Amino acid sequence: MRPLVAGMRTELQCRSTGSRPPAQITWWKHNHRVTTARDSLINDGNTSFSVVSFVPAIDDNGKQLSCRADNLPMPHTALEDSRVLNVYFPPQITLSFGANIQKESIREGSDIYLECHIRANPWIKEVLWLFDSKPLVTTQSSGVIVTNQSLVIQKVRRQHRGQYQCMAFNNEGDSISDPIDLRIN
Repeated sequence: MRPLVAGMRTELQCRSTGSRPPAQITWWKHNHRVTTARDSLINDGNTSFSVVSFVPAIDDNGKQLSCRADNLPMPHTALEDSRVLNVYFPPQITLSFGANIQKESIREGSDIYLECHIRANPWIKEVLWLFDSKPLVTTQSSGVIVTNQSLVIQKVRRQHRGQYQCMAFNNEGDSISDPIDLRIN
């Protein structure tokens, strides 16, 4: 099944043949009934056809979508075909101080690190770090180490005060985190 795109309406088809009377088709997403389906019978009298239309959400990624065909006069004979949904979406980003770092008590000379938490499908191509809206790169002389989703500042000094952000890109778009203010006591 081709990837779906979050927020973009999609239609999927299901066909059941060989059931007399024709099967009743129902759709299920992560064990919940999907009610936005159009059903039809094909003239041969034993084929059912259903099209489900829905707008996939980010949280649908990795969930199972099932088409179930039931012959109502014959209980316990249902057949089911399932697919895992692959939903593409731009990165979702949150930026935080690393564990055990209390932003209110950062002192000059201490080491700090920031973590860029990313959720994306497909996975990101690149992460950029920004300091006061300007690109930030590793500079050993000032103790700044950029490593993809982490930023380390060794022996933090007053010149490191300001706003930090991370930005990520994938085929679906780009996103930027809310800024974190670094204050030094």
